[in-house]
Amino acid sequence: MFNIMQFPQFIQQMRGKDPNQIIQQMLQSGQLNQQQLNQAQQMARQMMPQLEQFRGMFK
Repeated sequence: MFNIMQFPQFIQQMRGKDPNQIIQQMLQSGQLNQQQLNQAQQMARQMMPQLEQFRGMFK
């Protein structure tokens, strides 16, 4: 489970990296399967309106 307190560290680690390349590596290594990726993408689509609202607070 993801700990929200680790989020700044996560952002720092991922800065400058290509997310699509990371996903492809995870798929190839077996860390992630297509069903898990599909579920994550569906969850992201469902969360987008809330995230956009949140982002608007910081403009």
